[in-house]
Amino acid sequence: MSIPTHEEIYRLQQLSRVKNTDKCTSKWLRVVDRFNKEANMTKKINQYDTCNELEDFLCKFITWLKKLNGEEYKAESIYNCYASLARYLKEESVIKPCKI
Repeated sequence: MSIPTHEEIYRLQQLSRVKNTDKCTSKWLRVVDRFNKEANMTKKINQYDTCNELEDFLCKFITWLKKLNGEEYKAESIYNCYASLARYLKEESVIKPCKI
């Protein structure tokens, strides 16, 4: 029996990934895009190259976060947003490792 390679481990992780996870992440990335547009920011969330920059961006984003109709999100939704962005940044951020 051989030790699994990184590629084999990654492939197995992707098989266990639920489609709803990707849908949820896409939803929150669209909200981030809306924030960037309203705040006249051009840098994408995965392009911040220091932890301080990313933390500053996320603090502004979470403080701004509201539904399109102006209502506040429930705490559970904000947590889902955080979890989705953390998962996305773990895979896509230029900061390695990226822990938020």
